Amino acid sequence: MYKRAPNPQIHQKAMYGGNHSKALHISVHESLQKLRTSYIDILYVHFWDYNTSVEEVMNALHNLVVQGKVLYLGISDAPAWVVSKANQYARDHGKTPFVIYQGAWNVMQRDFERDIIPMARSEGLALAPWNVLAGGHIRTDEEEERRRTTGEKGRTTWRGDWERTEKEKTVCKALEKVAAEVGTEHIQAVAIAYLMQKTPYVFPLVGGRKVEHLMANIEALGISLMPEQIQYIESVVPFDLGFPHGIIGTGATNMPAMIIAGHFDRVPIVQAIRPQGEKPAAPAVPPPAAEKKVNEPKPNADVTKETERSDIDEGKKEEIAEEKRADGAHEKDASQKQGKTEASVGKGRKERKGVFSRVSRRVSGVFNASGSPNGKGK
Repeated sequence: MYKRAPNPQIHQKAMYGGNHSKALHISVHESLQKLRTSYIDILYVHFWDYNTSVEEVMNALHNLVVQGKVLYLGISDAPAWVVSKANQYARDHGKTPFVIYQGAWNVMQRDFERDIIPMARSEGLALAPWNVLAGGHIRTDEEEERRRTTGEKGRTTWRGDWERTEKEKTVCKALEKVAAEVGTEHIQAVAIAYLMQKTPYVFPLVGGRKVEHLMANIEALGISLMPEQIQYIESVVPFDLGFPHGIIGTGATNMPAMIIAGHFDRVPIVQAIRPQGEKPAAPAVPPPAAEKKVNEPKPNADVTKETERSDIDEGKKEEIAEEKRADGAHEKDASQKQGKTEASVGKGRKERKGVFSRVSRRVSGVFNASGSPNGKGK
């Protein structure tokens, strides 16, 4: 491993880089101190070094999760087969697997679609593509001319020339056409929406030097692309999946050779959630009645107030009359119920009085027959 340049703040310089346990331990330890936090939400293995075994990497990462220093694991710039092997090892041995993959992907650079996307679909990984705007090369002809005139130019980090190639200009023209169809003037927003709607769980890494760049990127969240528009964008510059995907496909559809073997009801793959755009509002055309009122002379204010007051008075009168009718009906109903109750009570009293009289006579007869104080006796 290489030795870093002299730095008094870094005491450990031997075996400082790579994916091995010591490098991961030092990296996380230093990061927590510099960030002044006790844990990291997502820790990415930045690249695959081809020197450290899958077993050592996954064990070292799992130890960091168990210690509470890391919540989730991600991996960046690694072959699809490495990620699949690492996650299988994690599942088989009770370790923490990778949950997100980070790699280069944009509308002009689609290598990502050969193995990474099918692998992520199979493993259930989210995707965090970087270089989504091709290093600033997704721009209109007008924007490029403005930069040339003002001397602003563009980024040359990954390449020497800041100007676009003919292929890039062709793709940008297609993005302009789709941008006009969806109602935005920023082709960068269309380019980001393209990635987010190609496959589910895509969280693009975006950036910019100006606030307007950020606002243009955010517009992608409200753009819904039709499948035909995605196909049109991809058609302007052919992309070869290569072997074996050119023969058997990527799993999104039935393998061509299987068509002759029988009829299959294929379960569709999970699709990205597209924004549900609001329906365009109807033209603000006033109704005929409103137009007629506009043409009529404005009534006198006093007359209008009197009319309104009269309408209110009539309404109040009607309300009072309705209340009286309701009260009268209620009183009548209550009176009828009270009459029925009194009649029922009176009837009950009479019945009880008759019963008491009969009982009294019988008791009196019994006492007289048995020699009560009031009787004669034998």
